Amino acid sequence: MDNRQGEHNEGYSSDFDRTKPEHSILDNSHPSSIATIKPPPGRRRVPRYREEGDNVGGERGCCVKCMCCCFCLWLLIILSLVGILVMLYSILQPRPPSFNIQYFQVNAFNLRPNFGNTTLTTEFFLTLKSQNPNKGIGFFYGRGSSVSMLYNGTTIISSGKLPTFQQTAESTNLMNVTLDGMSNFESELQDSLAENEKGGRIPLLVMVNSPAAVVLRSFPLREIAVFVNGSLVVDSLIPGRNPKILSSQYVCSVGL
Repeated sequence: MDNRQGEHNEGYSSDFDRTKPEHSILDNSHPSSIATIKPPPGRRRVPRYREEGDNVGGERGCCVKCMCCCFCLWLLIILSLVGILVMLYSILQPRPPSFNIQYFQVNAFNLRPNFGNTTLTTEFFLTLKSQNPNKGIGFFYGRGSSVSMLYNGTTIISSGKLPTFQQTAESTNLMNVTLDGMSNFESELQDSLAENEKGGRIPLLVMVNSPAAVVLRSFPLREIAVFVNGSLVVDSLIPGRNPKILSSQYVCSVGL
């Protein structure tokens, strides 16, 4: 029986030796043995791509959040400004100023032959009335304005400019304007003028184009352009007389 047990122990020992792994874990208390350990063949260190990807995604997410915050801030500012403008518009209810001619005097209106052509020399004196119906809104009329008078709506016969002045809210101003000019007056226009003078109805068009700065209370805002078209019908254009204005129609508009 002892022999069988010995044989059995010997077989167990041999089997255990066969199944023993070639690479065993050594105790960390022996540095010399650790230095001689070699990793099993075919083993490689896997790079940590997941961690790097996580960092890039975090940076991108932070940038997206910053962009969203900036966009929301600008949108809030724009909406606030629009709300303020709408509120001011509803409270002030701005309207364009109005213009009309209060006085009209003919100082010169002469037709002279000039080398086969006819030259028309004119000089007019006008008094324009300007009314500002707005509450809290004024206008400052600066340089660069122009006033033109056209015969029959097509031919400019005289021109001038508005004086520089400031018009306060809910006020009325009178402006004196002198117009003069020299132009070629063709035979067709002479025949038309003679026929209109005979009928006592001469059509004229007065055009005003003036830049104006909008003044809110006492704070100047942006500059606008004021356009006025005045259609007149007078009875005569005899120099030294004040023609009678038979009819008039004025259209005033504002451009940005």
